[in-house]
Amino acid sequence: MKGADLRGADLRGAKLIYTNLDGANLKGANLKGVILFAVNLNQANLVGTDLSETTLIKTDTRYTILSESEENQDIKY
Repeated sequence: MKGADLRGADLRGAKLIYTNLDGANLKGANLKGVILFAVNLNQANLVGTDLSETTLIKTDTRYTILSESEENQDIKY
């Protein structure tokens, strides 16, 4: 899914395991309650996403764009 266009996608409660989202566009996506295990988010666009109750385990977030994401996030690492 490298470079995937997932703008505005509703991924609430999804479990993404060993997924390559390098350079993916997730602008405005709903990632509430998502579990990300060993996911590559390098250079992904997460502008304006809902990351509440999201869990990141062994996830690469280098150069990930997080501006304008929902406030009061409960992100677990």
